[in-house]
Amino acid sequence: MDSLSGELVGLMGLISKFTEYIATLGIENVQTKRDFSPVTLADFGSQVIVSNWLNINFRGEPLIAEESLKSLPEDNRDNFIEHLIDVLKPFLGELNRQNIMDYLDMNCSFTKEKSYWVLDPLDGTKGFLRGDQYAISLGHVNEGFIDVGILACPRLRLSSFWGMGNRIDKGYTFFAQKRQGAWMQPLDLSEEAIPIHVSECKEPQNAVLLRSYESKHTDLKRTTVFLERMDIKKTIPVDSQVKYGLLACGIGEIILRFPPTDNPDYREKVWDHVGGAIILQEAGGKVTDILGNSFQYDGSSALDKSVGVFASNGYLHKIGLEVLQEVM
Repeated sequence: MDSLSGELVGLMGLISKFTEYIATLGIENVQTKRDFSPVTLADFGSQVIVSNWLNINFRGEPLIAEESLKSLPEDNRDNFIEHLIDVLKPFLGELNRQNIMDYLDMNCSFTKEKSYWVLDPLDGTKGFLRGDQYAISLGHVNEGFIDVGILACPRLRLSSFWGMGNRIDKGYTFFAQKRQGAWMQPLDLSEEAIPIHVSECKEPQNAVLLRSYESKHTDLKRTTVFLERMDIKKTIPVDSQVKYGLLACGIGEIILRFPPTDNPDYREKVWDHVGGAIILQEAGGKVTDILGNSFQYDGSSALDKSVGVFASNGYLHKIGLEVLQEVM
């Protein structure tokens, strides 16, 4: 592990402690954004912690991140910021309102710079709220390609997937650097980082599809047709980019998401993929849209030239795209 990976693992450990602390505070830490989706102190606090780190270590590099104070209702915005200052104190020390505003203003929706960071401070907010999976995702793009990615998955218990119920594990970090492979490590650093690789499953009927927990995030009818034509018998619902981490270490073979039926023109957001995509790719997998096109990282917050998501262990990518062409 080089110095940057070590720094990122430490950063993710701090954020994971923060988000799990927020989870103990109850429902009062939840707000509804203007698009009616939930957001919590954990989302914004995580983004502030990352922005603080970037300001110290990568000052001047743009950040494309999901959250913005502008998305919060104005009538409770000041109160929300005050709560944010209080809960961040044990993790970042004394901050004031201007500090918070400055860190959140680091976020942009588009950049012309060739080198920039992409953050989803809490991917899977609904999973976080119901006590299920979520991820903190951070990645770096340079000249149109992801060169660094890291996922923190504080509630991921790999023992439950690997049939090791007697083992105690408390969350994992997955990280990768371009052309250097992918790695995983317990969040508590109780074990050394180990290299990971996708499964070698080549038979569709033996594959496992990791699907979104929220059914409205995709097109269920088309997903069912795909499963039938691939003869896939098993699916596992998992929130967030945790799915990328699971595929990267050989748990499951396919991730599939169509544009939702009530919003067929929806395009994926860059922060939902940058951190996890490079981890899967460096572990031997492949990530495209459902038409087989590679994602284009052009400084925009939306993957406008891509339709949906199709990720696999690589071995099943060609046949999966052939079936998707029939389904579409």
